[in-house]
Amino acid sequence: RTVWDLPVRWIGLGKSHGQAYAQNIGLEEARGRYLGFLDADDRLAPKGLSARVQFLDAHEGSQVVMGTVAGLINSIGKMAGSYEASNRHFKKLPRRITWARYRRGDLAVPSQSWLRLYRASALAKVGPFNTQLVCAHDHDHLCRTLKTFAIDTIGQPVAFYRLHGDNLSGRFV
Repeated sequence: RTVWDLPVRWIGLGKSHGQAYAQNIGLEEARGRYLGFLDADDRLAPKGLSARVQFLDAHEGSQVVMGTVAGLINSIGKMAGSYEASNRHFKKLPRRITWARYRRGDLAVPSQSWLRLYRASALAKVGPFNTQLVCAHDHDHLCRTLKTFAIDTIGQPVAFYRLHGDNLSGRFV
């Protein structure tokens, strides 16, 4: 199976209005019971979606589940390294992250929105992405998620993060 075999709908926006805007359009148009994201330049890992769906199916009380970064890929999609090795702040995450635990400051929680899968009802309570932020809109959304719900974590790698010269986050570090 490929992504084209899944119940996924492509929405073309014409010109770019920013990632937060595009994600909000996706939220408005989405009709599934679970909602997640994948940046255009990143790649879904094998079982990256199914592991999170299975977790939410098996844990009725969980509203949000987060996987791990499968690895770093270069501009042509070849393995370029380990996320853990590239991030000196990386620690194994606890099974459940709460706002109180996050605020203690001893966790480096990856903020990429594509790591998380939400129940549609939970994402409606968290709300849309902040389109006023040029970068870090996903971190803002992570914080608002944690203020609303605990995030359950699974050790399953869910997507590969692509590193290239046009990464927006690289322009601000």
